[in-house]
Amino acid sequence: MRKKNRYAITEIDAVSFFVSSGVVAIVMFVLGAVSLTAMNVEYLSETVQTPTKYPATFHAGEVISGVQNSLAGVSNLEWMFGVVVAVLILIALAVVYNNIKLSVCAIGKNIEIMKYLGACDSFIVKPFFKQGALIGVVGSAMAAGALSIVYEVGTTKATEALPFLKFLPSNPYMILTSLGLIVIGFLIGSLSSVTATKRYLYRE
Repeated sequence: MRKKNRYAITEIDAVSFFVSSGVVAIVMFVLGAVSLTAMNVEYLSETVQTPTKYPATFHAGEVISGVQNSLAGVSNLEWMFGVVVAVLILIALAVVYNNIKLSVCAIGKNIEIMKYLGACDSFIVKPFFKQGALIGVVGSAMAAGALSIVYEVGTTKATEALPFLKFLPSNPYMILTSLGLIVIGFLIGSLSSVTATKRYLYRE
């Protein structure tokens, strides 16, 4: 019976881990997409060119004028970009925090025994720190991979349809964005896991 209980806890942790990693991946994907969009909007406003090989019925001047007018107000959207980034990071923090909190509560009796036997806080926090960091890194890595594919395909198709639009090259911008997402994911997972575990240890 005891082995069955241990297996059940492990199974719940595994499911929770993959669900949390999936949610983090979605959040990080949106965060990366928003970041790339902001960088490309600024880049497009500086590099948009007049198309040459289009029929007279294609009013290139009007199209470019409309694009440039739309991009002219980009600076007014900077604060909105900051708000979106902050909200996404808070969502990721909450997801990992709740995952670790559930894991800690699931083995609360074992933690109490370890504390009674003299285990230091760092010894108890360490496995949960690893779990949270892994959730953040795995979720961010999945987001970075998916975002790389979507960005490459999307910019290629857009450039083929509208050659006068120039997007940021995947190398190095997509690589830097992917690395940034993974670092942010690691920090989010680490911070959330340590906070959740510490709050449990010092709840009284």
